[in-house]
Amino acid sequence: MTEADKPQDTTPPETSLGPGGTINIGEEFGTAKKSLPPAATIAVTIFAVILAGGLFAYFQQAKPRATGSIQSVTTAQVESDQLLLAAITIRLQNTSSQRLWIKSIRVDLQTAAGDQSADAIAAADFARFFSAYPALSTNAQPPLAPEDVIKPGESVTRTVLVGLHIKPDEFAQRKSLSVVILPYDEHVEIVAK
Repeated sequence: MTEADKPQDTTPPETSLGPGGTINIGEEFGTAKKSLPPAATIAVTIFAVILAGGLFAYFQQAKPRATGSIQSVTTAQVESDQLLLAAITIRLQNTSSQRLWIKSIRVDLQTAAGDQSADAIAAADFARFFSAYPALSTNAQPPLAPEDVIKPGESVTRTVLVGLHIKPDEFAQRKSLSVVILPYDEHVEIVAK
């Protein structure tokens, strides 16, 4: 066999770097297998971060600074219109260490016919409505109005007057009635049911 008939060796010769070893170019160090930790470690870490974030969000969520409950509801039907006036007396307790400054008041009503909301009638109009519809003043307390301030720890009983476009029998069969108070300085509403 001559030199030309011998099979050619196609493997590249190893490069000698002197004492210490050789470089195997076939092994790449830029792959995920070489540069990332094991998948189980990554999964546990991601789960722990999500759990910690969820617990932080749960315990740091905004809470209402007050509690409220409806004490009584008195209604009067306006004859000329399908309008029902409701005097709703609520008890409101400021549970925070800061004053509660009321920005707005509305009443939410849920019935079989649907839901409706109405803003509270201005406190300046209470006397006019009470003289026209004396039944409304039966259990009435001083009015709760925007710009009222409730001191820390203070508990008040106040009346909210509202006009609702509903018949008396539908109001009597309501699913829910709530007074919603939005204070200044926060976005969490106080709901009295």
